[in-house]
Amino acid sequence: MRDAAKSLVTNDWRNITGSYAQRGLGERLKDRLSEGASDLADDTSEFAQENPGVIETGFALTLAAAVGWLFREEIAESLQELWDRDWF
Repeated sequence: MRDAAKSLVTNDWRNITGSYAQRGLGERLKDRLSEGASDLADDTSEFAQENPGVIETGFALTLAAAVGWLFREEIAESLQELWDRDWF
C-alpha cells in the first residue's frame, strides 16, 4: 500500500513538472493575464449596459472637470472680481 501511494505521488509530481516544462512560466502568466483582462472587459461591459446613468454622469463630471482645468485661470479671475466687488 505504501508503494502504491508513493507511485501515485511520484506520477502526480511528474505530471506537474512535465506540464511546467512544456509550458513556461511566461506563457502561463500571459494566459492568466489575458483571461483576467477578458473577464474585466466582460464585467465592465455588463456594468455599462446595466447602469447607463452612472456612466453618463461620470462622463459629464469628467468633462466638466477638464473644462474647469483648462479655463481655471479665467474662472479664478472672474471669481476674484466677484469677491472684490462692492455689493453695498
